[in-house]
Amino acid sequence: MAKIIVVLSVGLLTFILALAQDVNSQLLEAAKNGLTERVHYLLDAGAQANAKTKLSETALMLASVNGQTETVKVLLAQGANVNEKFEGLTILRMVAEAGHTEVVRALLEAGAKIDRKTRDGMTTVMVASRNGHREVVDLLKRASKKK
Repeated sequence: MAKIIVVLSVGLLTFILALAQDVNSQLLEAAKNGLTERVHYLLDAGAQANAKTKLSETALMLASVNGQTETVKVLLAQGANVNEKFEGLTILRMVAEAGHTEVVRALLEAGAKIDRKTRDGMTTVMVASRNGHREVVDLLKRASKKK
């Protein structure tokens, strides 16, 4: 009988872990596509705000680089790491390069660090400027002066 309980316990644990992984995968997809209500639901269902893809992209990164401002705010409110890096670049750097002004604002308000030069020799401000994102440049400069 004890053997049956152990087998059932291990089976149940495996099932729960598989469900958790599935919830996290769904969260990553919902975040990328800006499905804010779905993101809320998945977080309430146990998805991890800092879940990562196989390539180590977080839900916050996916939402941010795709300009999903409301989804970004939800993930930040649930504790997503605003200073997570991907291939040596911060989320703020990636978003500034893309020119998503409102996402940049949300990240800065959540405490994103304005990174120094990265391995390519560029700062976040330089990248935003190079890409013609004047409003993002202004936001970053104002944030730098506050620190």
